[in-house]
Amino acid sequence: MRIGRWLNIGCVPVGLFVLALAVMSPAAQAQRQRLADAIVSNPGPLPSQATDAIETYVKTWAGQLLTAESDKQIIEARQQLLEPVQRQAPVQTTDVVRDAVARATAAMLKPAVKNSSDLARMNTMIVLAQMPTGDSAPTLATGLADKNRGIRYWAAKAVAEVSKFAQPGQSPFSNAQQQSLLDALNKVMPTETSAMVLEQMYRALGSLTIPAAQKSLLDILDQRIKLHVKQVSPGLRADAKGINNLYSRLIVQQAVGNNVNPALRQLTAVSGKYLLVVAKGLQADKVEQDLVPVCMELIQVVDDIFSNMLKQFDPNHMPGPSLVAAARSSQFPVLLLNTLDWVGDSSQNKPGILSTSQISIPMEDLTLPK
Repeated sequence: MRIGRWLNIGCVPVGLFVLALAVMSPAAQAQRQRLADAIVSNPGPLPSQATDAIETYVKTWAGQLLTAESDKQIIEARQQLLEPVQRQAPVQTTDVVRDAVARATAAMLKPAVKNSSDLARMNTMIVLAQMPTGDSAPTLATGLADKNRGIRYWAAKAVAEVSKFAQPGQSPFSNAQQQSLLDALNKVMPTETSAMVLEQMYRALGSLTIPAAQKSLLDILDQRIKLHVKQVSPGLRADAKGINNLYSRLIVQQAVGNNVNPALRQLTAVSGKYLLVVAKGLQADKVEQDLVPVCMELIQVVDDIFSNMLKQFDPNHMPGPSLVAAARSSQFPVLLLNTLDWVGDSSQNKPGILSTSQISIPMEDLTLPK
């Protein structure tokens, strides 16, 4: 089966895209040797000879990736573009060389977004995922909205992987570049149907450091609830991970003070909505069997969030009811009731989530979309 035939199916067989190898041609060997001869080992500025060699090398292989007529040629081009930036590459390179190669590659692969070949566009995203430069942002932003889910997967993965090249709390993407990526994610994530793609998009969104990214993540989680109302969808697993990862970040921020972070309160309300969706789905037996473990994972995540929030903001209160215990014993009506009044104060007509604390999520804030 041709690799290209895998591009439009429901799953993304990553191994096929990453591990398909091609035998290095004599032309590739010659190009690599010319690059190796021109590159100096010291970390200082590159001499013109090295800069010219890099430009020629990248132009050759980027051109082949974009114009190749066979899968083998595309894969060979990908391998050659990646070799100079890999730490264990046969061509021993410095950070200065890697940066120069990355910038040249990002520039020369910009036309890929208009390429008619799915495999060429996908391999472009795979290459850019290992290039330590924010210059790839325009190409990745376009890839996030590609019609092919495999390309969306790799574009999102690339955003997250490129972000790793920066120090913690920083980003290789400028604020403007991050905003363009955030705009793209805001458009596609609320309706993304592939669980594998969605998981990478959550990684991408979580890797952005601009303040607007955190608010967008909360809003996207809230918008995606509607996809699970009629029947829990496979994307729930990625949504649950998104909730858990965001909570981990927010609770660290919260540790610097005792006041409730508005984002933390919004996350509590969103978590409650997801729990309601799951509880209602389980009670009505509208959850596919293979998604039941995913629902249990989400219930555990939300139970942990509620319990930790209670300890932090209402430490003198007795422990709340175990949502996990109710779910494990299939007491779904109890689970539903406890969700609507988790450490609420029904005697004072204040049912809700943690309504006796600073969090105080009233029942009306838990209304599900139709």
